[in-house]
Amino acid sequence: MKKTNFLYVLLLCGCVINSAAQPVMTGATCVVSGTTYQYLINGNWDSASTMEVCTTGGLIAPLHGPCSGNGAPQSSVLIIWNAGVTTGSLQLTSSKGNASLTVNMTTPLQAGAIANLSKQQSVGFNGVPTVIHCGADSGGSCRPVYAHQWQQSRDNVHWTDVSQATGSDLTVIPAQKQTVFFRRKTVEMGSGSVAYSDAAAVMVGPPPPGTTAAAMN
Repeated sequence: MKKTNFLYVLLLCGCVINSAAQPVMTGATCVVSGTTYQYLINGNWDSASTMEVCTTGGLIAPLHGPCSGNGAPQSSVLIIWNAGVTTGSLQLTSSKGNASLTVNMTTPLQAGAIANLSKQQSVGFNGVPTVIHCGADSGGSCRPVYAHQWQQSRDNVHWTDVSQATGSDLTVIPAQKQTVFFRRKTVEMGSGSVAYSDAAAVMVGPPPPGTTAAAMN
């Protein structure tokens, strides 16, 4: 094929031939302050290559400075992101080209709290508790998606899931014959983080005289 035809084909397909690829940085772009993250660096290095990585909004670990120093290329760098900032960045400068990466800050997953009016209620023996309301979750991801599962316990220590109770509030509670506690488990689907609300207590009154042990369960 003639050279002119070869170039024409490249233009038609949008192909790009790059014999000296630019360096690339990869790693977490949604981060929690105070946590150490590793960022991988790839480049077409040779024995004469030099490289420096600097950060805005964080510190290079374990140097605890904003820059790694201009020296031999590294395959990775550790960053601790600062508290009190909403965005940060990494800038790589090298003899083979430059690269950059922008990150956004989030906070650790915080489960919603049981509403004050739902924290404790009293019902008679075999009574039906009212709806338990729980507040909004926060954090866990820059674009969080939360899944809920309500749990119950007799001793406020050992917990089991409440069947089909996956709403933000616990709306359907069967009649209770013993004091019981409820809490909401939250999972942030992107990060897999898990957090729990505080517990709501449903205090159950004593059974009527003559109630058998079997009727207590």
